[in-house]
Amino acid sequence: MADSSTRTDGGFFLALWNDVDGDKRREYDLWHTVEHVPERVSIPGILAARRYVTTGAPLHDYFTLYEIESLAVLAAAPYRGVVDRPTRWTSAMRPFLRNFLRQPCRCLLRMGAGLGGAAATIRFGVPDEGRVATLIETLESHLSSQPAFVAARLGSVVPDPTFLLPNMPSHAPEAAASFVLVLEGLPSPGWRAVVDETAGWLARAGVPVVAVQDYDLAFVVDERQVDPLLWRNGRPASDPNP
Repeated sequence: MADSSTRTDGGFFLALWNDVDGDKRREYDLWHTVEHVPERVSIPGILAARRYVTTGAPLHDYFTLYEIESLAVLAAAPYRGVVDRPTRWTSAMRPFLRNFLRQPCRCLLRMGAGLGGAAATIRFGVPDEGRVATLIETLESHLSSQPAFVAARLGSVVPDPTFLLPNMPSHAPEAAASFVLVLEGLPSPGWRAVVDETAGWLARAGVPVVAVQDYDLAFVVDERQVDPLLWRNGRPASDPNP
């Protein structure tokens, strides 16, 4: 990771993984892109979102990353309002979501710049909390030596009881992962090998790795691009076309 910038002064993000029933994938992709993600980014305090699609056969087919001002956003009235009062299209799609996992995170390390077309998430735990500072320092050094990565962020998962929809992890240990590492890079045949090397480096450092998944970037939107009223009246489930 050349010419990287590092920020360890906070910041927050919300990481979400999920699957969807196979016969609903086309409609899901459309709904999630043109309604769901823009609706969330229209909420005050949600700054931007990136949605990703699997490149292989991971635990989850989809990954979404929301950049947020603070974890308080997830308990505030605007966010709770869209969860409690879903659009017609959202109500129609919810029964088909599977293996849903939300992890709100406090950002401990942020490196690099730009946006990579390939991404990966590595979820892990740290058996000794006293090792976190050392881990961050050594992880920063490791990532800096990897030219395949254009950006990275490390988050500490903050348990949040305010979520109104329950997690449905496909494997119980997933919910126990206390750290999320999000890597971005250039799509290439060797991308997964570089990701696996970093997961191996964590394992050799004595860190219990829970899950490693890689994705392609599908869609990006930020608060400057979203009409605050976008899609709020919903779209009939029988007419998913824009």
